Amino acid sequence: MRKLLSSLSFTIVVALLVIFSSQKASASHAAGAEIIYVHISDSTYQFFFKFYRDCTGISEPPTADLCFYNTCTNQNFSITMQKWTGTLPPDNRPNGSSVSAGCSQYSNKCDNSSSNVPGYREWWYSCIAT
Repeated sequence: MRKLLSSLSFTIVVALLVIFSSQKASASHAAGAEIIYVHISDSTYQFFFKFYRDCTGISEPPTADLCFYNTCTNQNFSITMQKWTGTLPPDNRPNGSSVSAGCSQYSNKCDNSSSNVPGYREWWYSCIAT
């Protein structure tokens, strides 16, 4: 039970630090995001950051910063997540693929700039942290 609570508190702290990081953010393109992590071994985790970008805004960032706090040692850490390159991301679609805003049978702003349907692209970033 203690391990589950520790893992849950770690997840919450990571999410809050990403959301409330002290760096200035430009949101003329951000539509949403998701953090996923996978335990590799011991204290090593692989983190994935899925970033949803509005196709009518500015370009996606080349990197994303991940800040986290270790509740056992009271230490803060920061690591730069790189944009996914090479093989396909875990969802098996090319990085930057258009995602539907609900009506997949209609073209959206990503596919057709004159469309009235909002368009979003999904970008993946990743890193391994110990």
